[in-house]
Amino acid sequence: GRGTDIQLGGNPDMLLEGWLAEQADKGNEPTPEEIAAMRKEIASEVGKKKQTAIEAGGLYVVGTERHESRRIDNQL
Repeated sequence: GRGTDIQLGGNPDMLLEGWLAEQADKGNEPTPEEIAAMRKEIASEVGKKKQTAIEAGGLYVVGTERHESRRIDNQL
């Protein structure tokens, strides 16, 4: 959406929120220690994926047609 940056590798906070939601759906209430461990695991995985993306050249955006608005066109 507007003002949202694409985070190579993923967004650790959103991934943790997803994990917490899954746990809640299962009726589990993780302890603060479990949450901290999962936060660390997610951060490590996101870091690896980010590095892989950077080594591959980052993010490429392919425009398939021009937009009527020059401002939007210039964002590509």
